[in-house]
Amino acid sequence: MRKLGYPAAVMGLSLCDTVFLIEAAVGNVWYCLDVAHIAFAGMLLLLFSAGARPVPAFTRNWQAQQDDAGPPVRNATQLRTLLMGMLFMALAVKPAGFAAAASAIWAAAGTMMLWFIRGWRTGKALFNPLLAAQHLAFVWLAFGTLAFGAAGLGIIAYPVPDTLHANTIGAMTGFIMAISVRAGSHRPDGEMRAGAGFTAGCTLVWLAACTRLAPPLLPAFSQSLTTTAAVLWCAGWLAFIAAFLPALSGPIRRPVLSGRSSGRL
Repeated sequence: MRKLGYPAAVMGLSLCDTVFLIEAAVGNVWYCLDVAHIAFAGMLLLLFSAGARPVPAFTRNWQAQQDDAGPPVRNATQLRTLLMGMLFMALAVKPAGFAAAASAIWAAAGTMMLWFIRGWRTGKALFNPLLAAQHLAFVWLAFGTLAFGAAGLGIIAYPVPDTLHANTIGAMTGFIMAISVRAGSHRPDGEMRAGAGFTAGCTLVWLAACTRLAPPLLPAFSQSLTTTAAVLWCAGWLAFIAAFLPALSGPIRRPVLSGRSSGRL
């Protein structure tokens, strides 16, 4: 039952896309913008749901494999449930016309996400590129949600449309790369290690996210920065795809997304 939310999310995003295209065809620009924000709110909920459980789980397994004697990775189950509820509430109140309330919820949720990951041993995980990609994607999600809400409230002098790129480039692309690459990172010894192509791809995408957020801060270089961000994003995907191609042939390594289990999960 828990997984039924994922097809529902896909259907909801498809509905938003359909409405957006219909309204765009008749020139309702402002309505299209509202629909885009509603779809974005749904994406925030989907990204949080997809990352809040796997990231600490993968980190915990790696920690056990390394015989790390440090503090264990924490789940913070109650806070995760609260954040899910907040993101769902923002998704509900936004189309009801309470834009300021939705923005306040997003700003609060983004701040709480940063607190949520405090027990994930992120500093340690950054030494493993596979885990670093997941942790940094979640940081982008928290930062992007906070910025989206704060800009909507006028707390920061930053265009709301530009804040979306923190999540569409940093979080969404980051999670897609960070999770899918695990299927191509198996090694004969049962460990999972990132290749150079994956590391290069993620680094280029992270640089693309930072570069795309810079134009409002440096308006004199807006066009060149936007073009550079697009080039970096495309180069990142090309590097990632080139590194992933070998995984598309030969027998499937199982479990697909996990390496050798620590036996202590």
